[in-house]
Amino acid sequence: MIKETNLLLIYSNEAKNYIGKTWKEFKEALVQAALPLRWCFELKAKIRLMKMGDLKTFTSFKTRSRTLQRMINFDCDPPEVSDEDLAQWITLGLTTELHADVVRFELLEATPFDYACFAKRVRGFATVLPARPPPRRNPTNTGTGENCEISID
Repeated sequence: MIKETNLLLIYSNEAKNYIGKTWKEFKEALVQAALPLRWCFELKAKIRLMKMGDLKTFTSFKTRSRTLQRMINFDCDPPEVSDEDLAQWITLGLTTELHADVVRFELLEATPFDYACFAKRVRGFATVLPARPPPRRNPTNTGTGENCEISID
């Protein structure tokens, strides 16, 4: 994600302009040069569009989402993506069964909302779900000879 050439340009051409200035000013210049223009939007979209899928564990799904949230919220006060927002977006990407459990047990309606409690409950639901068999593949050739042509001369 970091545009390395832009970062090198800042160091080589503009670093001397920040001598004696605050860390905040220098950091803002680095971030502006190093990250794509819409980086925050792109990361938010990744969280919103993530799907757990049948083969991922909830823990890996939650960890990936949390990592993206922390990248977005790096040095933001107040945070761009709250824990409650993250939980809502995670819920949208859960499997049907886990999504139903979140709704059934009203995990998003907790007041005050506690992300750690939300994640712990969903992880518990995921643990007790029966293991799903791998998806069946529809073979293209069934071997029944339905599409074979036989000619008799």
